[in-house]
Amino acid sequence: MALIDDLKWRYATKIFDPTIQISEENLKKIMKAVQLSASSYGLQLYRVLIIENKDLREKLKPVSWGQNQITEASHLVVFCNYTEVEDEHIDEYLELKAKTEQLNLAELKDYGDFIKEKIGNKSKDERINWTAHQTYIALGNLLAACAELKIDACPMEGFEFEKYNEILNLSEQGLNASVIATIGYRSKKDDTQHYEKIRKPIEKLFKSVSRQDHQANKSLKSNTLKSFMQALSMGFIGATAVFTSSFFQLPTWVLFLAWVSYYLFGIKPKLSLLVFVQQMLGILIAIAIQYGGSQLTHYIGTLGLPVMVFIVVSAIFYLSKVRYLNNIPAYFLGMIVWFGFNSEININSFLLLAITLVMGFIFAWLNETISKKIQTKF
Repeated sequence: MALIDDLKWRYATKIFDPTIQISEENLKKIMKAVQLSASSYGLQLYRVLIIENKDLREKLKPVSWGQNQITEASHLVVFCNYTEVEDEHIDEYLELKAKTEQLNLAELKDYGDFIKEKIGNKSKDERINWTAHQTYIALGNLLAACAELKIDACPMEGFEFEKYNEILNLSEQGLNASVIATIGYRSKKDDTQHYEKIRKPIEKLFKSVSRQDHQANKSLKSNTLKSFMQALSMGFIGATAVFTSSFFQLPTWVLFLAWVSYYLFGIKPKLSLLVFVQQMLGILIAIAIQYGGSQLTHYIGTLGLPVMVFIVVSAIFYLSKVRYLNNIPAYFLGMIVWFGFNSEININSFLLLAITLVMGFIFAWLNETISKKIQTKF
């Protein structure tokens, strides 16, 4: 297997020969190998900078722990992950997929919505870590391609990514330097090329797990215990929620509607806050319908309320075009809360419902947090 021989040949080059440059032809082959790298969902949420400019690399050397490879190698490669994942990135990928595979873009809508939901459920830090992980897959392809071409490479994490972001103006572009590599040709002065590779034995690195393995039974018992503990915690938190709503005379059904919303629309604090805001706007919309309908009733009789509903609900359509306020079901849940509460219009009822919704989200968050702790500790 030629790949094994190539991987045995390569090593993390410490001293490059600055007089030898990578040819344009080989550089294009390396770029092609990186382009063909696997990535989650195929989105490739990163950019790759190939820096040849000596002056720029001299600026980067001090913030790369003073490592000589930065300036002596033929090229410096900087893998930059996206710091934000926007719907546009996913839409762009879907358009490319539809064009490449000759599909109708509409056929990919459900798949696109699935990706957006899964990514949307991640926190900002989780998204940044996730996109950074993708660059390491691309780095692996670069190292393998260089080895096949007998071009030396040194993957490097020893650098100050904040300084790289500043010097290369990456933050302004929504990018972050996640990992770097220097590529070129080894110097005869680099003694490390003659060292034996230090790698764990295969039997220590790998473990074969069969279905009959004892660990499978142990895992089954552990999962059973986890499920039992999670059921107990959910029951306790649910009971506490009911007791709290009864003690403070809050509408229990509204509290649990908020609880369900937490799981229905996303289990991250930012998403929950947005859903809460839209439900409160839904309550205000319902109040507007109630008040406006009663006023119109004086003029057009029983048609007053339906006309008001038509006017206000039509307006919600335009609200759905506003970014972060485009969750129409959340508005309707807020309207259901107000009309279900069946109250006269007053500030006390409004505040009571707001407090109840907040309590519902808090109890749902507590349930999810405790459930995760049980999942990791047992």
